[in-house]
Parts: sequence; C-alpha cells; structure tokens
Amino acid sequence: MKGIIHMKIAIQARKLQRTLNSDDALAKKYGQRMARTITSRLAVLEEAETLDRVPPRPPERLHLLRGDRNEQFAVDLVHTY
Repeated sequence: MKGIIHMKIAIQARKLQRTLNSDDALAKKYGQRMARTITSRLAVLEEAETLDRVPPRPPERLHLLRGDRNEQFAVDLVHTY
C-alpha cells in the first residue's frame, strides 16, 4: 500500500512562520475570523498531493499570479485578501 503524499509548505520569513505556527499569535495579528480562514487554507494545501488538487473556485480559488510573481500561485482567504 502506498503512503499518502502531502504537499510541504515552506515559509521563508521566520516571523511569519512563528505567527502561523501559533494559534494565539495568528488570532492576535489577523483576528479570529481570518485566523480560522488561514488555518483552513493551510490545511487544504497540506492535504493536497499537488496543486491540481486545490480547488480553482471559491473559497480557496487557487490562481496563478502575474508580473514579478510570475509562476507563483495564491489562494484566497476572504475577498481582496
């Protein structure tokens, strides 16, 4: 039986990494609602085997970025974020 493969999320900015790894810090910086949404989106990304498994429609809405972020992807949190 094959093992389940999950995507690995690498966060380069140490301060952001510390914030995302602490429920209290996340809620303090972004508020309870946004903290829950961020946690939810990270869970979806971690569970996906590939980016093809992340929904291109809301609420996640995986989409390709443009300009100086060409070849990078984003997911929505709440409208405009």
